[in-house]
Amino acid sequence: MSYAANTEVELRKGIVIASIGDVSGKLTVTQAGAPVETEPETPEPPMMKP
Repeated sequence: MSYAANTEVELRKGIVIASIGDVSGKLTVTQAGAPVETEPETPEPPMMKP
């Protein structure tokens, strides 16, 4: 589980999955885990903060 390493990729995948609506469970995990671990660890992705 490397959210910090796959922040950008995971985020993109999460958005795609959200659109697909096929992996709702995975999306929830990404949305609940990515932002929490991404904010303090990776304050670089400005795409996350519109």
